Amino acid sequence: MVSVLKNVFSLSEIEHGLCLILVDTSPAEGYNDFIRMFNERVLKKQ
Repeated sequence: MVSVLKNVFSLSEIEHGLCLILVDTSPAEGYNDFIRMFNERVLKKQ
């Protein structure tokens, strides 16, 4: 996740976003949500 996001956001912005996500969900669920959303965006671009 960080490798993908650091091209657009600073590390402090990524950290802040991850903290917001992890308030309501587990790290595994947060990661799965990120992958799902990322894949949806990639498919829309094709």
